[in-house]
Amino acid sequence: MKICIYYYSGAGNTACISEIISQIAQAKGYAVYRKRITKKTLETIQQEYDILAIGFPVYFRRAPLIVLDFINRQLGKNRRFFMFSTKGLYSGDASKEIQILAKERFFTCIGNMEFYMPGSDVLALMAKKNSLTEKIFKCIHSNHIKTRIEGFINSLDDLEKIEDIKSKWYMPLDNGIIKPLERHFTDSYQVFIGRFEAHKTRCDLCLHCVKNCPNFNISIIDHAIVFGTDCSFCLRCIHQCHRKAIEIKGKTEGKVRYHPVVTPDLSVNFTN
Repeated sequence: MKICIYYYSGAGNTACISEIISQIAQAKGYAVYRKRITKKTLETIQQEYDILAIGFPVYFRRAPLIVLDFINRQLGKNRRFFMFSTKGLYSGDASKEIQILAKERFFTCIGNMEFYMPGSDVLALMAKKNSLTEKIFKCIHSNHIKTRIEGFINSLDDLEKIEDIKSKWYMPLDNGIIKPLERHFTDSYQVFIGRFEAHKTRCDLCLHCVKNCPNFNISIIDHAIVFGTDCSFCLRCIHQCHRKAIEIKGKTEGKVRYHPVVTPDLSVNFTN
């Protein structure tokens, strides 16, 4: 049986979960194909597979639009489908939205896993290095991630269609109070688009950010890193720059850079 895992990831939370799922599934005898969703992979999957897994981080209680776009291009043919997501605090109706879209594309949804992970936006915008804020937010993560995934994979052959995911109880409060405040103060972080820069004294032009931006929004012009406006605020460029050269002017200087990794025993190291 073959599982196709497609995931979208910024700092790396969702990438870590996808890697653990992949390794456990392969150890159980499944054939696994794993690929990151970017604007260059927005295509209909051509290869044969039995189960499609979609992974995504939750941004403002929604899945990234690029993930919705990707699912909308697929042909379910009544094949099985499961989703996994990472969230800083709460996930809103992100999973419900994905399930509805997958059903419209003729997939049979057999599972949904949500994992708490450190919020990469809060760490980059609010937490100074070695501060109490950093320690607190890096402690916000699900425990026993490997065990939970193993349990899911072990039952995969027997899983049937799950019930429709219900709206979370707090969504009226979120829609009525939280979202208007977010739009007022940061416009869901859109106020920061156009303020990204690479410090010339720290940037060594390795081009990691250029090659790995999921929107291909970063380029090099006249030996300088240039940021466009097609940004989903995944913060991959900031957190994965090995020289810590990329900043949002006036917001991220001296703040935490966060790049989780999967350890050999299939746990997640959140301290990077």
